[in-house]
Formats: sequence, structure tokens, C-alpha cells
Amino acid sequence: MITIFLSLFFVLALNLIAYWWAYKNQSDKLTDITYSVCFILLSIFLFFYNGQPGLPELILTAMVVLWGLRLGGFLLFRILSIKKDERFDDFRNSKSGFLKFWLLQAFSIWFLSLPFVIGLTTSEKLLLHVPALILFIAGWLLETISDFQKYSFKQRYEKTQ
Repeated sequence: MITIFLSLFFVLALNLIAYWWAYKNQSDKLTDITYSVCFILLSIFLFFYNGQPGLPELILTAMVVLWGLRLGGFLLFRILSIKKDERFDDFRNSKSGFLKFWLLQAFSIWFLSLPFVIGLTTSEKLLLHVPALILFIAGWLLETISDFQKYSFKQRYEKTQ
């Protein structure tokens, strides 16, 4: 149970540091990439925190890191291309409004992380490892293809405008 609260503290700390930098610099560069980096860093931290991780923990950590790198790479490429994220225009200048976004992001990361937090720290080994790996591979491939298709569509749409 302590690991669940430790993971919440870890994610909150990372998001508050990123919020401070983003607000100070009025920048959107860290917003989406922090989302991905939190998953990656939390999974690596818990992998080593676990004490004696085995192959299932290594595979689970690798899946989270691979997914985070794919998503983070896409989001970083996106923000570097568009320069500014219009979704934050209404509250970027408001310290409390911007903080609310970052806190919501932190809690959503923590909540979405709970399956791998529990998976990395439980002493019980589940029979679901193989189906989970198959689902991960299918989901990862579908997300990668859809990101590429979305990017290609937006590039074609912008050329017609």
C-alpha cells in the first residue's frame, strides 16, 4: 500500500516541477512530454524499488518504457512542429488555472499507472502475463499506426488550406 502513495508523491513531484518551469517560462514544451516521462520514470523507479525484480517485472517495465517513448516522441515532435499548444491559451497566464491542469494531469497519470504499480510491486505472479503482453503489442502497434495516420492527415489538410 505504501508503494501506491509513494507513486502518487513521485508523479505529483515531477508534475509540480514541470508546472513551475512551464509557468515561469510560459511554455507548452513540457506539458505533453511530462505526461510520457512520468510513466517512464515511475516504472523504472518501481522496477528498482521492488528489490529483486524478475523477468515479469522486466517485461512490464519495458512495455511501459516502450509505450512512453512512442507517445513521448510523438508528442514532442508535435509540440516542436506547432510551437504553441492552443489548448492552454485560456489559462496559461493564470497561475491557479494552469496549476489545476498540472494537478489533473498528475492524478490521471497516477490513476492510469496503478495497474503497473501493482504489477511491479506485488509478490504474486499472475497468469495474465502472456495475454497482457499480446494486448500490449497489439495496442502499441495500433497506436503507432494511428499516430502516423493522424499526422499524415493533418499534413495533407494543412496543405489544402
